[in-house]
Amino acid sequence: MTEEKPSPEIVYQLKLADPGRHLLDVLCRVDQPDPDGQVFSLPAWIPGSYLIRDYARHVLSVEATTDSGPLGVRKLDKSTWMADPTDGPVVIKSTVYAHDLSVRGAYANHGHTFVNGVCVFFRVHGQDKAPCVVHIDPPERPPMSQWQLATALKRLSGPDLGFGAFSAEDYDALIDRPVLMGPLTVRAFEVDGVAHRLVLVGRVDA
Repeated sequence: MTEEKPSPEIVYQLKLADPGRHLLDVLCRVDQPDPDGQVFSLPAWIPGSYLIRDYARHVLSVEATTDSGPLGVRKLDKSTWMADPTDGPVVIKSTVYAHDLSVRGAYANHGHTFVNGVCVFFRVHGQDKAPCVVHIDPPERPPMSQWQLATALKRLSGPDLGFGAFSAEDYDALIDRPVLMGPLTVRAFEVDGVAHRLVLVGRVDA
């Protein structure tokens, strides 16, 4: 009996590119892309709210590169793209407009940033069950450089409430765990012996 090899990780990087213009930069690295051309997409829905949301309309640009240089990308439909065939790893870069304050979207400005994964993290077709790693970069300019980060993603590096690397067991888990960044207020409490934390951003009356 042949032992099945584990799927390679899909590695993402999320960065606040231009808070004044509500822009996020997202990288997605695929180490073993489809040899016939890697297809990738954004969902048109979000878990828990099953209406068509068309998140791809907020994607302003998409490009792909390999170790050898730029790689061609073509759009297949309103939410799906395909990178040209290549032998090695592919890095897909996108810029996303994040100006939706609802709990179903993504929002980025100088005050805080909130991200639902469906808005920014591409689904890599054929590798939905691959484990995912997300590197989230802290803003560089003060006071945003003092921001904290809260998410239900499993932490791989960085201090509690800090920026760093996170993981999810697969794509479905990745897009079901939002990320909140900003000047956070945390309230800890227990229910039936189970520890909980309520995380708030913005002005909070004690």
